[in-house]
Amino acid sequence: MRRPFVTFLIATLIIASAAVPGSAQEAVFTGNEILFTGWRDRAAVYSVDPASGEQRRLTSRRAAVPVWSPARDRIAFIRYWSTSDWIPDVKSSLMVLDRDGTIHQLTDGKTNDFDAAWSPDGSRLVFSRYTTEDNIISVHLFVINADGSGLTELTSGKGITDAEASWSPDGSKIAFTHNSTFQSILIIDVESGETTALGGDPDILDSQPRWSPDGRYIAFNRYFFSNDQSDIYVADLEAKRFIALTKSDKIEEGPVWSPDGTEIAFVKVLWRDFNPEIFVKSLGGGAATRLTNQKKGDHYPVWSGDGSQIAYVRGDGRDQDVYLVSRDGGRGRRLTRTPIQESTLDW
Repeated sequence: MRRPFVTFLIATLIIASAAVPGSAQEAVFTGNEILFTGWRDRAAVYSVDPASGEQRRLTSRRAAVPVWSPARDRIAFIRYWSTSDWIPDVKSSLMVLDRDGTIHQLTDGKTNDFDAAWSPDGSRLVFSRYTTEDNIISVHLFVINADGSGLTELTSGKGITDAEASWSPDGSKIAFTHNSTFQSILIIDVESGETTALGGDPDILDSQPRWSPDGRYIAFNRYFFSNDQSDIYVADLEAKRFIALTKSDKIEEGPVWSPDGTEIAFVKVLWRDFNPEIFVKSLGGGAATRLTNQKKGDHYPVWSGDGSQIAYVRGDGRDQDVYLVSRDGGRGRRLTRTPIQESTLDW
């Protein structure tokens, strides 16, 4: 049986080496760069200029999963202080990097914090944290102000996993993947704490919710146990209906909205021997457009701000680099040529 996405995501974020705290090197960024994690030498956050290909290391080691703030003047990332084969014992902190290279530690590093996302106004971040109560391990959502104050536990419950949070455009709600007796998507009101289920069926796994720019839709991945395949679905919150954006016998996952909210990029695994490629599908219908075609596999699609290009990682886990392709297709342009195994892009 295929492993649920949340479990896979959490496991792949762990750096398998001893961690030592470190300070930032001088870091300068304009806000136009593509951010990525370089996994060689215990990981660090890097940037690459999409026009010139100039690459810069922004942090010292044991840093991963960079995320631009909405104003693109700060970068959130995860700092790993210690690692363990037992994921709940990993110690990590939520950090923020300023444009001048100053790094701020927002959480204390006594737990395993991961999967951060900025609020639309840049004032807060939501993230997931491992918690233990009565020897029962859980993963809950927390919200914290961007200056490190106001830490608030947003979800609760023993033995549950809440992750993959996505803010509504007005910042009032958060959609997330909730795993308890079965895996589904919930929406929580940030102020009241009231939750609403977005469907729910023990025979399927819903994950990877992504709110559309206009707030009307939530795109997500739906996995079916019955035939071991998954499709991209869209929840129309106004019409209160689900739209099957893709229908195939393959694995399709990782939906990412275009900036104008008219299209969704996603990853499609074409064969069971794992060969993912990047596709784009219009919300209005029609056939999906295949943007990449390589046997090494393409992952982590992210849109440019104007929606004209998509950056992605090409590689097989041993040799990975950042590429750029036009939304209309064509030959991908290689941006990085390094042995650091790039992943987890943001643009």
